[in-house]
Amino acid sequence: QTYIDKGYIDIRDKVFFDKIVDAINCFGLNYLGFQRGGINHPKDPECLIWFPKFYLNNEWNNNISDDENTIYEYNINENKRDKHIKEIIAKKRHTRIVFARVKDNLGNIVYKFYGTYKLNKENSYHERMLIWERINTRVNTFKI
Repeated sequence: QTYIDKGYIDIRDKVFFDKIVDAINCFGLNYLGFQRGGINHPKDPECLIWFPKFYLNNEWNNNISDDENTIYEYNINENKRDKHIKEIIAKKRHTRIVFARVKDNLGNIVYKFYGTYKLNKENSYHERMLIWERINTRVNTFKI
């Protein structure tokens, strides 16, 4: 509720949420629970609210640069990698608000806000992975 009342979330505030549902409800939704890796932004048809894991997870290996300005997303299965890249590029949602799953200093799983990232299509094809570049460190929140 703090960030809904404030009207935005900014990385300078070092924002962490205990649950995915707490993050998505900042964008005008009223969910009681949510257990997926992403959800379409209810106010922006070109944006996905995304909850990546920045470590090897099943077939996915997502990493973030040391300066947190670039996210690298790829499937470790060579047979699925190019198909996934083509599918994402073909979709219209090339912007992602990122809350990554991390462990806090007590070892609890939380979702940390990293900002808004935009897909670099050209580099994604060239590098054979999706490359997301940070375009904003603040996002607007919305009341229900």
